[in-house]
Amino acid sequence: MHDVIVDTNVLIRAFIRRESSDGKLLQMIIEDRLQFWFSLGLLRELHRVLSYPRLVRYGAREETIGAFIQTLAAHGKAIVPHKTTVCRDADDNEIIGVAMAVAENEPVALISADKDILVLTGSVERVSIMTPQKFLKTQM
Repeated sequence: MHDVIVDTNVLIRAFIRRESSDGKLLQMIIEDRLQFWFSLGLLRELHRVLSYPRLVRYGAREETIGAFIQTLAAHGKAIVPHKTTVCRDADDNEIIGVAMAVAENEPVALISADKDILVLTGSVERVSIMTPQKFLKTQM
């Protein structure tokens, strides 16, 4: 089973469009075909962003947000992120820290569509940084 960390932007798109490549990735997590890793900070960020009023039209209400986050937590493992400052966007250091913590024991894929994270491809030891589309191609 492949270890993965999935960025908030990908999870939000999966929440909105289950039939997208992001949704396929989410389905693989729910089916326990991937080992999903997260930090409590990443789940808090996901809750905060899904609570934006503009996402209500996509079904983002407190009960659906809570159920979505509970599903992710039930199919994943929590880990304490390493402290790091490698990302040019300080807000993204949390997810990089999660990847570094997991990578201590296992190679891991960090799946994101964020340019500030994708630019780090090849620079974080034992962490493969890629888009959801590229990751899905590696799984076929």
